[in-house]
Amino acid sequence: MKKLVSVLLVFVMVLSMAVPAFAAAEAKVTLAANKTKIAAGESVELTLSIDKAMSEVGTFELRVYYDTEKYDLTGSVAGKNCGTTNPAISKKPMTDKSGKLFYKVSAIDMVNGSFDIAAGTIYTLTFTAKEDIVGTADTTFTLDVFTFKDKVSQVREVEGSAPISVTVEGAHVHSWTKAKDAQKATCKEAGNIEYYTCSCGKYAKLENSKYVEIALADTVIPKTNNHTLKHENAVVSPTCGQDNVAEHWVCTVCGKLFTDKDGKNETTKAALTTKKAHDLKKVEAVAATCTTAGTKEHYKCTVCNRLFTDKNGNNETAADKLVIPAAHKLVKTDAKAATCTTPGNNEYWTCDVCKKVFSDAAGKNEIALADTTIAALGHKLTKTEKVDSTCTATGHEAYWTCSRCKGIFADEQGTTATTLDKLTIEKKAHTPGDYVTNATEHFKTCSVCGIEIKDSRAKHTFVKDEATGVETCSVCGYAIGGKVDENHKHAADKEAGLFRDENNHWYKCTDKNCTSHVGEAKHDFETVSTTKDGNKTTTVEKCKTCGYVKTTTVDNTPTTPTKPGRRPSGTKTVQSGKTFDAGVGVYVGLSILSLTGSAVVIGKKRKTR
Repeated sequence: MKKLVSVLLVFVMVLSMAVPAFAAAEAKVTLAANKTKIAAGESVELTLSIDKAMSEVGTFELRVYYDTEKYDLTGSVAGKNCGTTNPAISKKPMTDKSGKLFYKVSAIDMVNGSFDIAAGTIYTLTFTAKEDIVGTADTTFTLDVFTFKDKVSQVREVEGSAPISVTVEGAHVHSWTKAKDAQKATCKEAGNIEYYTCSCGKYAKLENSKYVEIALADTVIPKTNNHTLKHENAVVSPTCGQDNVAEHWVCTVCGKLFTDKDGKNETTKAALTTKKAHDLKKVEAVAATCTTAGTKEHYKCTVCNRLFTDKNGNNETAADKLVIPAAHKLVKTDAKAATCTTPGNNEYWTCDVCKKVFSDAAGKNEIALADTTIAALGHKLTKTEKVDSTCTATGHEAYWTCSRCKGIFADEQGTTATTLDKLTIEKKAHTPGDYVTNATEHFKTCSVCGIEIKDSRAKHTFVKDEATGVETCSVCGYAIGGKVDENHKHAADKEAGLFRDENNHWYKCTDKNCTSHVGEAKHDFETVSTTKDGNKTTTVEKCKTCGYVKTTTVDNTPTTPTKPGRRPSGTKTVQSGKTFDAGVGVYVGLSILSLTGSAVVIGKKRKTR
């Protein structure tokens, strides 16, 4: 059996170690090309993409291997699927341990520690085949998913794609297409010569029926700056406030303005324009009232009657924009709820100027102040009947409580406020019963509630009968001592009644020389009453035989539970100087077994006797 268990454990361990090898990849990164065949000098675009989203990526590194003798990296654009963390490409080719060259595309978030990747393009690389390639050459681009880790440097399982093959088919042959017709330059815009472009991005012009390769800048004809000018006469305004325009020249091509006919001194419309001044008179402001509109301060031209907000006549305005609307200066009075004795009010607004009262903030609905008043509610009283006091509990007089204001009143009309303290009826005095005695002292209890009467407990005051030797308490009659002959028999003195203490009751012997308890028995209690005061319960019990009254009070206040793993406060744990160990436990256990065995043997021996 032990061998079988061992074999099974080894099998489980082997399986647990093998699990990572069969774990599925979280995502796949692919390398794709937009072309599989290009000529020398042409470009191929490679796209790095991830097929699934990944969360909390700490860092990654992708390597793109290429043939450095046949290609140059001529362009690269980062994707936008890595959140705020933009991936980067190495500035130049890097070399691995085997000496192969590659470009590294990587990303890391140094601020947050990790980032999320959405499915899509991670990076786009453009490789251009060198122009000196002769013949046909098959080239390969290889993707290496070097590493994908989370923020604690644990490896994430990411799969890579197969290498991509691109064929370079010899030297590039230009195929020229007209890009733009010839365009003359003007004073406003540059022109251009007629030129052609090739798919490889080169430019050429046609010269003597042959294409001559040129730079793009060579196609531009600079603007002439030679304006076509038109004369504009001066304009003089017949009235104030209108524009006066000086003599000038305007280019019909670009629209520029000049003060001379040769187009050398350029100017602006503002510089050419002046205004005939207004004859302005100040109009003082008129304050608005509660019912009459006012007017803002302004200036009025005595010639054209136009209105302005400034004395220089620069800011023209209209009469309606100068009006100050009539309006009350309102102050809000918040709503106040009525109480049992105090009136309340609805919210309202009072004008500080005309003292009118309104029900709205806009001052449109005028009302009387009396209309805002809410009458006092009056008390809503509930009677509590009188409770007489006892010797154990206070009572109280009858009273009335208001359910609205919670006030307490001594009368049904709610005119005399009072308090529960003033209504309290103090406890009644206890009613002393018979003496309760024991060997040394006596005391009295209340015949109603059974509580011991205060200051009633005292030592016995014994008076000795010299003839009989009996000592009798002069207060309660309790007797001790005396001489009894050897043939004496007890007889209960029932006329003297039962004597009692806290636990028992008995009769005295009829022989005054005998102080023994006759027929002594424990009290036979029955419950007289049970009262509660908060968490305390008081029970009064009375002996059915002798009438002894016992009072018991139990406090049922809940205790605070201790928290798991902690000892209740106040408890102590006794510890030895040394830690209890397994050896001690074994010793104690063996001792118990030994004692048990001995007990069994002894028991068997006893049974055989």
